[in-house]
Amino acid sequence: MEDNFVKKLTLKGKGVGVKFFYLYIRSHLNFANYADSPTLRIRVMGLQKLGIILNAFLVFPEYLYQLKSLRGIRSLRKSKRGSTALVLANGPTANTLNFERIREMSNFGNFEVFLVNFAILDKRFFALSPRYIVLSDELTMPGSGTQQVDELWNLISTLTNISVITPMSWHNKFTELKCHEMECLHFADIPLVGWTRSTSPLLPYGYVPLTAYKALAVAVYLQFDEILIAGIDNSMFRNLSVDSDNKIFEYPNHSVTAYKSSIDLTHLYPNGIEDYFYSLSLVFGTLRTCFGHENILNLGINSEVDCFSKVNRQSEWIKLLNANL
Repeated sequence: MEDNFVKKLTLKGKGVGVKFFYLYIRSHLNFANYADSPTLRIRVMGLQKLGIILNAFLVFPEYLYQLKSLRGIRSLRKSKRGSTALVLANGPTANTLNFERIREMSNFGNFEVFLVNFAILDKRFFALSPRYIVLSDELTMPGSGTQQVDELWNLISTLTNISVITPMSWHNKFTELKCHEMECLHFADIPLVGWTRSTSPLLPYGYVPLTAYKALAVAVYLQFDEILIAGIDNSMFRNLSVDSDNKIFEYPNHSVTAYKSSIDLTHLYPNGIEDYFYSLSLVFGTLRTCFGHENILNLGINSEVDCFSKVNRQSEWIKLLNANL
């Protein structure tokens, strides 16, 4: 009966048919879970990579359909030579920054701040006069229906000097709010972990799909002379807990603390804690393989991320940290 359903869909058009064909196959093979979650480990590594490439094929028709939405970001390639970027995520090392000094720097014009997700809603981050907001988490998508998302997009709709950068698949939703032709800034949100080391926002990428990494990829693409990072710590494992039923919980470890007390991750990791730490190793590993050769300076002195040089007392950027560090 299910086979007849797929045949009927195929007759309606090649695009729909191809998509449902891959959906059908994906749901019947044992790498189906990996295709949905590119950081999830399964037993056979070959099937893991096959799951990733299958997932890419699944979204490829949409990529072609939305290709025109990449015009805006394509036009900005190499446009930031002579400037410095600060990619600021929500990890605990963001608390070590001198926010007043960063705000002063961002008003000079050749120092630009990137924020991710809901950080703009925090008064400290908003006061930095950020130039870019990068969004990709589905929980931040326009029309998601939560109070926090509504607050985020209501604020975005009032901003005239900030570029919002989102996945190309959000183009239609975003157009209704803020996006017109070349003003649109989108990226291709197609992970190909293990198949490529590309970080270009125009192509499928090789890093684990964290929003902070996507912001970093945009900064690299714009070719800032120097890229500073803070709050990209990947330190959630510090607050990891496994209870008496072997359920895996993460507790907040952010700079902005507007998160619930704990998150049950058990359903994401069928093989338990080994899957969790394998996934975490890819988070660190793909950051190194895709970005490790770039001119990036980590302002997080105590950050777990170790693939970039860290700021020291001789660096001109030490002034961006609190004096008591």
